[in-house]
Amino acid sequence: NFETSINAPKEKVWEILADFSGIYKWAPLVTNSTSITADNSGLGCERTCEIQNMGSIIERVTEWNEGEGYKIEVATIPGTPVKSGFTSWLLKSEGNQTIAKILSHFELEGTEEEKNAFLENVPQLLKSSLMGLKRYAETGKRVETDDLYHMTGRTHN
Repeated sequence: NFETSINAPKEKVWEILADFSGIYKWAPLVTNSTSITADNSGLGCERTCEIQNMGSIIERVTEWNEGEGYKIEVATIPGTPVKSGFTSWLLKSEGNQTIAKILSHFELEGTEEEKNAFLENVPQLLKSSLMGLKRYAETGKRVETDDLYHMTGRTHN
């Protein structure tokens, strides 16, 4: 579970998050995303995301609190030990700023090695998504991969 302070009003941050299939615009490890339901926001909408070093996943909104956040079920992550997974985005106003929080929970199956390898990547994915949302809300720009490595203190492979 991670959080960050964004120098932008909650309404602006929500507008970015509410464009459910638009995550590729700001999440640095998401190389592409597409809506697979008629609705692009609200309860029940689904998207497919191409995630760097992870492949294609499908996500579905299971809770939608307009202007406040939502909960996503990770419907499928092929080639990983994920049996089920949920990620929640929560927004809270603090003066002229917004506190954005991302929480996740995964139920895993498979070998310990497979589970550990997957869990090692989750914090980077969550932190990079928060950093990407912050940068995009504050500047309208995407966090590039090189910036991401610098920001997380990790190096290229």
